[in-house]
This record gives sequence, C-alpha cells and structure tokens, in this order.
Amino acid sequence: MDGPQTTLFTAILIAVVSLTVFLVYFFVILLRQQRINRRLFEEKLRTEIETLEKERKRMAADLHDDLGPSLLAIKFQTSSLELTDPIDHETLQMAHAQMDHLLEKIREISNDILPSALNRKGLTAAVRDFSQTVSRSAAIAIHLSIDDMPDLPAEKAVHLFRVLQEIVHNTIKHAAAKNLYIEWRQNNTALSIVTRDDGKGFNTEEAAGKMRGLGLNNIVSRTEILGGKLYLDAAPGKGTRYEINIPT
Repeated sequence: MDGPQTTLFTAILIAVVSLTVFLVYFFVILLRQQRINRRLFEEKLRTEIETLEKERKRMAADLHDDLGPSLLAIKFQTSSLELTDPIDHETLQMAHAQMDHLLEKIREISNDILPSALNRKGLTAAVRDFSQTVSRSAAIAIHLSIDDMPDLPAEKAVHLFRVLQEIVHNTIKHAAAKNLYIEWRQNNTALSIVTRDDGKGFNTEEAAGKMRGLGLNNIVSRTEILGGKLYLDAAPGKGTRYEINIPT
C-alpha cells in the first residue's frame, strides 16, 4: 500500500472510529436522559398520587368525624320531641329514616374513599370486606380467592388496594358483567392479581386512545410505581382479563 493509499485508509479509519465513538456517546447520553426523564416522571406521578391519597384521607375523616356525628346528634335531639299530632309524628319518623339512610351512605362513601379495614386489619381483610360490600350492593357477584398477605408497607398496600378497586369499578361501570373472578396470589418473588369477568369486553386498540376515560390510566400508573407489569386481555363479547405482577 503506497503513501496516498495509506493516508486515505488512515483518514477513513479515523473517521469511522470517530463516528463510532460519537454514536456511542450520543446513545449513552440519550439513554441517560431517558432514565432521568423516566425518574422525574415517576417522582411526579408518585407526588400526585400521594397528594390524592392525603386528600382522600382528609375527606374520609371529615365525613366520618364531622358530618356523621352531626347527623346523629340531630337525630337524637329530635327524638326527644313530644309530638301529639300524628302527621307531625309520621313526618319526624320519615326524617329519621332519611337520616339513617344518609348515615349509611356516609359510612359507605367514607369506607370507599379510605377503607378502615386497610389500617385496622391489613390488606387481605380490606380486600375481602370490599368484595363482600360490592357483591351486596351492586348487580355483580364477586368470586374472591386470596392468599393471606404478609405485612406490607402502608404505601404499597394502598396502591394494591386502589388497583383492585379501580378494576372492580371499571367492571361495574363498563363491562355489564354478572360475575367477576379475582385471584390474589403471593409467593417468594412476586404478588399476582388476576381478574376476569363475563362481561361484554372491548377493543383494546380503541381503548388505548382513551385510556383515561376507561379508568385504565390509574391502574397503569400505580402498577408502574410498584415496579410491576400489567397485562390486559379483552375482546368484544369475550369479557376482560387483567393480570398484574408485582415484585416482592
């Protein structure tokens, strides 16, 4: 190889090496920026959800500790009234019945916002109580099979409960299902939640464009915060199946 060819080969080699180094550096910077953006997104998402949970806790406390006792006090105070007119007495009884109904609704709403069993009895009991309450009050039968969960950090337990709560609410609201089957399993490496219903299902490709409207966004966000994976299988007329795997 003579001098000019050697010089040309050397120049090409230097150019190739320089381009390779530049591309490697570029991709390293790009991956690093993606990680930073991902971390910032997760931190923002976590902050938003923590703020939401704090607001729910405040609302539940207001309902349980303020509005409920106030209604109960009014009922007790009016119970001492001595009414001689049968019509007035009947009106008072009707008012007391309405107060009882409101008190029951307040307890239901308060428990839906922040389940008391979650703090008092743990995640397993909270899931069982929630499933039984929904089965009694909604036109859907929930078939629950759940392992006893170990003690989990409070934040993780809340996220898991909210994920299941969102799935159940979505099923009631959108699926027109008669049955919802829930399997909740725990092993040494992962926690698995699998749900399936016998409802009308939906087109997953169409749903991807309106995820927030179907309530899937909340499920996806909380699953990502927990470092888990979500698998969704649905088709028109074939029901909907969720599978969520969370590392332990």
